[in-house]
Amino acid sequence: KEFDHPDEDYDKWIFEEETSTIYYGDKFDKNCKKWTYDYILPPDTTQDQMNEKVAKKTVTDFTEGYNGTIFAYGQSGSGKTYSMLGHESILDSLSENKNNDLYGIMPRAVFQILLYLMILFVMEGNGN
Repeated sequence: KEFDHPDEDYDKWIFEEETSTIYYGDKFDKNCKKWTYDYILPPDTTQDQMNEKVAKKTVTDFTEGYNGTIFAYGQSGSGKTYSMLGHESILDSLSENKNNDLYGIMPRAVFQILLYLMILFVMEGNGN
C-alpha cells in the first residue's frame, strides 16, 4: 500500500508492511531505492515497550560477549534524545530513584548490565 509522505513525489513511495520494506520508485526497477526495517513503533509507545523491542536483546547479547550497537538516527526534534535518555528530568529521577517509567534506553541498559553483574557475582559465590 502507498503511504502519505510530505514530498511532492509522494506517489513514488510504497510501504509494504508484509515485507517490512519501503520503496521509492517502481519496486521492479533495478534502480529503485529500497529500505528494510525490523519494526515501526507507534507514537504512543512507552519507554519500557521501546526498550523491550529495541534494546533489551542487544544488551543481553553484550553481557554474553557479543558486540552490539543501538543507534538513534533521525531529524531534529524527532525524539532521539528522549528515546535514548528519557525525560529531561532523568537526572533528578535517577538520583531520587523514582519515575523509572521515564528512563530511556541508556539508563535501562546500565541497570540491565549492573543486574547481570550482581547475579554473576552471587552465582560465583562472592555474594556472601
